[in-house]
Amino acid sequence: MYNVMYMARKIRTQIYLDPEQDKMLRERAGELGISKAELIRRLIAQATGSYEPTGVAAGSIAEPAAPYQAGRRHQIDKQAWEESKKLIKERMKLKVPRTPRTWTRDDLYEERFARISHRQ
Repeated sequence: MYNVMYMARKIRTQIYLDPEQDKMLRERAGELGISKAELIRRLIAQATGSYEPTGVAAGSIAEPAAPYQAGRRHQIDKQAWEESKKLIKERMKLKVPRTPRTWTRDDLYEERFARISHRQ
């Protein structure tokens, strides 16, 4: 009935880079049209041997053979992908009022900390 494309579960992590490393990462990701996080994932996959470059980009990290998760390759459901893109384009046409945030990330952490502290 519905074709749903699921995003592989990701684990959030934080790394520290030198300013020059961040600049190189940002520039390379920009050249490839991907996020810095995606570039890091591809580099890790390439370093661990779970990456197989193909096509014009063979020998580079520009385009993986297929999406990967924990070293396994998965095939893309192209029909589901096209349906997802269509849905996204339709949603982008919706007139949603753009209101500025009235909170910051620190506000949310403080609120969460206050709730947890009251439980103990």
